[in-house]
Amino acid sequence: MKQLLNALRASRPDCHVVAYGDATAQLVLRASHEPAYRREHLDHLCEQAATSFDMLQSVAATWHNQEPAPEPAREAIVINAKTTTLFVRESKETSEFLCMVCAPGLEIESLVTDGRRTSSLVL
Repeated sequence: MKQLLNALRASRPDCHVVAYGDATAQLVLRASHEPAYRREHLDHLCEQAATSFDMLQSVAATWHNQEPAPEPAREAIVINAKTTTLFVRESKETSEFLCMVCAPGLEIESLVTDGRRTSSLVL
């Protein structure tokens, strides 16, 4: 698994962190990152993943107040002035996720494609 995370980060020079974690356990299990990222930063990604997926589910349920309930999101993207962060999970039943923290202003579609491809191998 570590090799997959390292390979994904190496393939994207704009990517600072690639991590595999569990949002329920609030723990990053494996990561490939620049030395400046401390454990607290990595574990914060778990909180951000859980919050992002919960928020997307709440919004979808509100907008689609009908049966059947919308399928939970498999991707969440958080963009700010410093980073673009992608969270990918394989299914609604899992709290495990793949995370990529990259530079802002990058091509989102290719980021999502790379994240999905790697998550299908890791998760």
